Amino acid sequence: MIEQLVVHWAERLQAARKRWKWLGQALTAAAFLYIVVLLVYSGFQVQEINWRLYWQAGLISLVLYFISLLIQFFVWLRMISFHNKTGWQDVVIYTRVILLRRLPGGVWHWVGRTAMYTEVTAIPGRVIMVGNFIEWAMLILVAIAIVIAGLDFLSVYLRLPLSLAALSLAGMLGYSWQPASKHYFWRSAEAIMWVAIYAAAWLLGGLIFYTFFLATGGEGLTWVRAWWVWAVSGGSGMVLFIVPGGSGIREVLLTWVLNPYLPPAAVILMAVLIRILYILGDVIWGSLGLLLGLVISRGKKLSPGNQNQPPPTPGIKS
Repeated sequence: MIEQLVVHWAERLQAARKRWKWLGQALTAAAFLYIVVLLVYSGFQVQEINWRLYWQAGLISLVLYFISLLIQFFVWLRMISFHNKTGWQDVVIYTRVILLRRLPGGVWHWVGRTAMYTEVTAIPGRVIMVGNFIEWAMLILVAIAIVIAGLDFLSVYLRLPLSLAALSLAGMLGYSWQPASKHYFWRSAEAIMWVAIYAAAWLLGGLIFYTFFLATGGEGLTWVRAWWVWAVSGGSGMVLFIVPGGSGIREVLLTWVLNPYLPPAAVILMAVLIRILYILGDVIWGSLGLLLGLVISRGKKLSPGNQNQPPPTPGIKS
């Protein structure tokens, strides 16, 4: 009787993993197709651009974008390490998820990541979904802290505690994700490190924006202010990520914020160029990471039953 029950649930689990596998593959294919469409469409938008003015800014920005992806991947790797032994499969999944972020609707990279981890690991899908939310919420809270810190019309005595409150909330999320068995000092230290890394990711985005701002001929904007501008536009885009393509949210916000520095036409041009840069970055770094992970992990069978699972995160049942 017990043997039959075990076989029954094993068959159901195997069937579920096959469905997750097909879903992950379908989403990846859709992402590639959609990115091609975006590149073609964006190319029509900027046919008259003198690309010689922007190639250097583009190369610098691709490197900065790669560094940003790398440090964010490090945080995700640490997050997932509390539930599963990490390896090259995480590289493959993360790079595929990079491509899925371009799909309209916003949530597909969450669905895709859940499907991929469910396919090759024993981590429950609900744990991955909670991890997705923690990652997203921490990035948003760090962006909010940066934005509040740069609101000149507020007193510094008000900006400072509000910014610290947002950072503290982000840290609390990182702290709560880690196992209760881990010493509170090391849990706090790791949570602070995650917050610092996400702040650095926003800074790298600001530097990409600043690089294109200078290439467009803009003046009077410091790199610190560019960091703030990117937190405003990028953070707002992340909050409204369900809206397909952001519906021009970043372009509208950039036009408003940069009104003292650039005419609206130049701001829109810069926003389109940055969008192309991010799409190219997703294709280049996502594809290279995917190929690297597949080559290294080739021949290695990822058996869910052999995965090492440390104690579950408090509040999340494995």
